[in-house]
Order: sequence, then structure tokens, then C-alpha cells
Amino acid sequence: MGGTGFIVSHLVDRLVDEGLLVRVLDNFSSGRIDNIKHRAERVEVLNGDLKDPSVALNAVTGVEVVSHFAANPEVRVSTTNPEIHFNENVVGTFNLLEAMRKVGVK
Repeated sequence: MGGTGFIVSHLVDRLVDEGLLVRVLDNFSSGRIDNIKHRAERVEVLNGDLKDPSVALNAVTGVEVVSHFAANPEVRVSTTNPEIHFNENVVGTFNLLEAMRKVGVK
């Protein structure tokens, strides 16, 4: 999840090179579709936010493996408004893990 960021776009490239179909979820707050658009034939892109449990559930339904890269990268925000970091990083991660548990992603 968090599939259009610079770092994870390289993982997407690798997975596609290995012949896998890839689903990515991103809220596009910092990621860019340009990072993965050259892989459009093998990548399903979902626009959504892990803070919404139904989005997390939809994203992991029918998948075998999840790589989680979604996070708010702005460390300075955590010092001025820690609630933003908590919601983006902790709540989002919890929702993803709970969705994975519900659908049986190993």
C-alpha cells in the first residue's frame, strides 16, 4: 500500500518484471502516478486512504501478499500536530492489518 511513491515504485517494477499482477493503493498525498504509469498493463491502482477501514478491506481482498509503504513522510508534522502522524501512520497501519486478518492474507 502506498504504491505510487518513489521507493515503492521500484518494488512495483521488480514484481511486474517477475510476472506478477500488482495492486497498489495510494491517497496521492505525496505519491505520483507517473512513478508507475509505465506498468499500467500489470498494475491495478486504487485511489483511497487506509484511514478508511472499508478502503483497506477492498485493497487486500483477493491478494496473497501485502507490502506496506503508506505513511506520512513529513517528520516535522509530528512535532507540531502529532495527531496527524498518529492517524496517518498508526490508524492506517492498524486498519490494513485488521483487513488482512479479516480476509486471511498470510
